[in-house]
Amino acid sequence: MARTALSKARTTRASTRRRAPHPRLQPSKFPSNASLDALYADLMKFPNVEGCYVGRKSRHGRVLRELAIVCCVRKKSPPGLATSQRVPEHLPWPRTRRQSFDLVTDVREIGASELQQLPAVVGPGDELRASAVNAVATIGVAMRHPTLGRVVTTSGHALMGESAGTRVFDSRTPPVRIGNVGADGSFSAVPLKAVRMPMADYALLRPVAEPRNLFHDTFNLAGLHVARPEDEGTPLFALTRRGVDPTVLRGVAGTFTMGGIQMRGLLLTDAVTEVGDSGCCLVDSAFRVWGLLVGLQFIDGKPMSIFASADFVLTLETAEFG
Repeated sequence: MARTALSKARTTRASTRRRAPHPRLQPSKFPSNASLDALYADLMKFPNVEGCYVGRKSRHGRVLRELAIVCCVRKKSPPGLATSQRVPEHLPWPRTRRQSFDLVTDVREIGASELQQLPAVVGPGDELRASAVNAVATIGVAMRHPTLGRVVTTSGHALMGESAGTRVFDSRTPPVRIGNVGADGSFSAVPLKAVRMPMADYALLRPVAEPRNLFHDTFNLAGLHVARPEDEGTPLFALTRRGVDPTVLRGVAGTFTMGGIQMRGLLLTDAVTEVGDSGCCLVDSAFRVWGLLVGLQFIDGKPMSIFASADFVLTLETAEFG
């Protein structure tokens, strides 16, 4: 009987070891992006909510360590807003099959947003001169497209303005010029496609020069990274025409109206970009690409740079990075 009990104990310990998560695994305490989209859809039914993201909770102007669902409103506690129309302080979420957890919320005031294109100028840096809408933008990444071949990305609104949808350019479309900051001179590129939709804002160009993921012809980009809530606070860098500009991730899974389109899956950083930077890369210290710049959004009176997740572009185009 002792042997049987010992055998059962060993079996129980082995089973426990199999069920226990690896100590280095850190599952997120927040829902997946699809579940967040559904949650945001419910929150944005409240009459005062115009955007959402996952970021740090604040209290009396002080940023806390706690992550929360941040709801962006035009005005906090506007007159005549009933209690039932206010954002609840907690949102139930069934994180496991047996137990429901509360997601903490926060409310911040939203201001103006802008797409960071620039009236056409001639200047230094890797810039796209998009005469179609008299705008300047920045090259993002190079990729291998299954039907279009080797292409580079830039912002969709640089070629489409605030139009929504997908535009495929024909052979009669005039080429654009790309200024190369890594080497003197410029080269032409043929616009192939532009897309502005909830998950992405990008355009595809086929340049005469070889497309490569070399920033300023020197630094090689390593691949893609998909951000999650626990990445908040990560030091990141915008690869702009001016150089490598440091910033910090302040929010993920954002939903905001940018240039007339309600976009999803957005990343928020401390303001680091300028007009003309649209389409530029957001990378970490290992040069993994996290996002592509869409524009600027003011929250609680503070400007935030807004990036679309870079993996959406490759997924939508069934393309490979490189």
